Amino acid sequence: MTIVADRRQRQSSAAGVSTRVVDLHHAVRGVAAAALMAAVMATMLAPTSSADTTGELQSALAAKRGGCPALQSDPVLDAVAQRANLETQAYARHTARFQPIEDPMPMLRQLSYPAGKAKLLAGFGDAQQFADPQQKAVYGATLFGWDTIPDCSYTRYGAHALTDPETGNVFTLILVVGN
Repeated sequence: MTIVADRRQRQSSAAGVSTRVVDLHHAVRGVAAAALMAAVMATMLAPTSSADTTGELQSALAAKRGGCPALQSDPVLDAVAQRANLETQAYARHTARFQPIEDPMPMLRQLSYPAGKAKLLAGFGDAQQFADPQQKAVYGATLFGWDTIPDCSYTRYGAHALTDPETGNVFTLILVVGN
């Protein structure tokens, strides 16, 4: 009799463990989604590090658009551009644990952002080589996108500019997205 009761107790225990594992999996996914959303919101609400350089970047982007309709600014893409720019800065300072983002599509998919294609356009201005590193960084990002920016199939963008407080170097990044 005790053997049967012991077996039933083990079976119910095993069922409880699998239920707890599934519940734990859902809880972890929920916490991860909430953390990601909080990070995106914090990024969107945080002041831009180089507001004037970001404005220059947006103006240069609009000027290079040609006959296409203006790109629509998107705060989610601004947040992704900021993250990619911060990763690039950490990589340049040799403090990164991994290489910076090269392809934004995996991150956009993770955010469930509707995008058929996306491209990162990065610029860099070295404060030791140029009198105006902001202008060089903006020029670099728009030059890198010489074939992408006038492509009318790209409809939305995010932009970010960052000045390194220690070196004065400027990092700019434009993320363009199309369907």
